[in-house]
Amino acid sequence: MLRNSPAHPAPRRHARLAALVLGAVLAALVAFGERARADTSEVNLGQVGPGSFYITGAALGMTPYEQWFTPTPSHGQTYQNEYGFAEDFVRFGLGYHFNNGVTAYAEALSPSLFNLPTNAKAPYPQGESGIGSTYYAANGTRDAIDIFLKQAYIALDPKAFNGFGLVAGRYEFNDGTEIIPDDPGLRWLVLNRIQQRLIGSRFVLVGGRSLDGAKVTYGEANRNVTMLYGMPTEGAYLINGNNEINGVDVAYLSFNAGPKALPGWLWERALGRLFVIHYDDTRGILLPDNQSLAQRMLGNGPVRINTIGGNFLREFAAGPGDIDVLLWGARQFGSWGVQTQSAYAYTAELGYHWLSGPWQPWLRGGYTVASGDHSPNNNTHSTFFDILPTPWYFANFAFYDMQNVNDAMIELLTYPTQSLQWRVDFHSLQLNAKQDLWYAGGGAWNDTLFGYQPRPSYGRGNLASVLETALNWEYDEHLSLNWYLGRAFGADVIAANYPRGKQANFAFMMAIWRL
Repeated sequence: MLRNSPAHPAPRRHARLAALVLGAVLAALVAFGERARADTSEVNLGQVGPGSFYITGAALGMTPYEQWFTPTPSHGQTYQNEYGFAEDFVRFGLGYHFNNGVTAYAEALSPSLFNLPTNAKAPYPQGESGIGSTYYAANGTRDAIDIFLKQAYIALDPKAFNGFGLVAGRYEFNDGTEIIPDDPGLRWLVLNRIQQRLIGSRFVLVGGRSLDGAKVTYGEANRNVTMLYGMPTEGAYLINGNNEINGVDVAYLSFNAGPKALPGWLWERALGRLFVIHYDDTRGILLPDNQSLAQRMLGNGPVRINTIGGNFLREFAAGPGDIDVLLWGARQFGSWGVQTQSAYAYTAELGYHWLSGPWQPWLRGGYTVASGDHSPNNNTHSTFFDILPTPWYFANFAFYDMQNVNDAMIELLTYPTQSLQWRVDFHSLQLNAKQDLWYAGGGAWNDTLFGYQPRPSYGRGNLASVLETALNWEYDEHLSLNWYLGRAFGADVIAANYPRGKQANFAFMMAIWRL
């Protein structure tokens, strides 16, 4: 690993404001079009022996700008909350397809970070001022570059084994993507509003997330059963994600049906899934909770949570376009230390997509509820646990997650050209339980931190409103360019935590290249 951490002075304020204006000009136009997935495509190198070699590759370059909520000076020390930095990664894989349907594959990931803020972490409860601050806290250096094994597995192709598929080794998994339909509307909903809510590969963070274990599938193109067991790797904010997280494992089972997989009118343009997830965490880390510190220390213990849920998507032709309906929900039970886990989350969304006329606008609205804990003094933990998600897909400006939150959302998606997608979103965020905490994070990413950062609510419930806009340009089959700008208008909860400034901005420019 190469590291360098010189003491650079903070950039001048007018330069930072100029960067924000530039970001606004570009973004008013992330990667919301399929959220700019860094897919890798195969390039076949030709027949060698009983099969053929192939390579995969992808690269991402991203320049975020962060203006976090204003931290309070402590003992004469001030903290940086406005900065820009760069994050990049390159992925390269080599595989071999045997003629009998067996594949062997290995992939390396080389991430890098540059110009991280070195003084952007205030004392609790304010903590880290945005993603750049978290990167620095995780890696302890301003600049870093590394390389590690991202995937390495043996796979069986279901087409060659009568519908039976297997991946064994180190692999990536994104829940909800067991079936990705060809229908463009359903496909967009799966890739932008369903996938990775509970288990995700966190691709846009430098370390990502993989699972060490095995995944089994059985079925056909439009219906299957998927089962897996895995131990998540470190990564996400860490520049090196090679090691497993000791004491955490996850098991998953889903039943999936795509368009026309079932008889009848309802399933003509529909997709559904039922799933069960078991999460086990024996790291012994002090759990984030709304109980007092003494209660938390006495009640600490393993986390063993079962989640049962499902989702349903349906499109209907109506007039000059399509109506879409999205339903997603989950119920949790198990143990949170010595407490009993009893929590829930659900999402309902409705949209209309005009398929003719200029820009083909798609207007959608929805409401998400993730339960909070209304009583810290009983033996029940009612905060929904988001497991191992990629928050990116429902919170590009990720100062919140799907825990103790009510999220009312409206969005407008347009297509100025065939290769250009522009989107504007508005979110109104409330805490589900004002007696609970304000949570942010994406799940376990090392041995010593639980993976979610809690801040107190101070008995208040109004969190923030978020206005964001994004542009995605698919230049060609290999290159996509993305711009994003989001502004958070902090309300009572954030004002209580950050009395010196409750507004925040986040912007980035991103380029993704694929073989």
